[in-house]
Amino acid sequence: YAGTNPNYDPDKDVQMCVGPGYHAAPLAFDIAIPQASGVPITFIGEKWDTEDVFRTIQERRVTHAHMVPIMFQRMLAAPDALKRKYDLSSVRYFVHGAAPCPPEVKRAMIESASEVNMMLDSTKFGVRSLTRVIDLSEITLLITDEGAPAEMVASLREQGVVVALVPAH
Repeated sequence: YAGTNPNYDPDKDVQMCVGPGYHAAPLAFDIAIPQASGVPITFIGEKWDTEDVFRTIQERRVTHAHMVPIMFQRMLAAPDALKRKYDLSSVRYFVHGAAPCPPEVKRAMIESASEVNMMLDSTKFGVRSLTRVIDLSEITLLITDEGAPAEMVASLREQGVVVALVPAH
């Protein structure tokens, strides 16, 4: 029904909220949608602590997390000993928003992922920076709105990219 995410499995998934719950994006992506989908939500403390995030992922078996790029940077910059200390294999989705993500950070996150789902609105099609970060062959799923140019969607599909179109609002 409206407000749910079909990619959630309420019996297996756990959403982690790392941002302020009163902000629009965490409220939507980390609280409202998971709640409407019947998925448990776990929160970290009031300020970012990389070890706390890693510990929370391991202990709660977090599968979904929505972050801003600086959080990715802090996780990637953590000492190797800290990274090895925690099992982060439960995470299936890291989503970022808010600020532009430096290409080297996005590249490092992509290289550590088992699948790459991209979500962009139709106004981003043809923007050169998109193709500089990732090769089309690395995209598992591209989600965009119905306003995407039909010829570009067809071209992506011909190249093997799965494109999901959602209604434009």
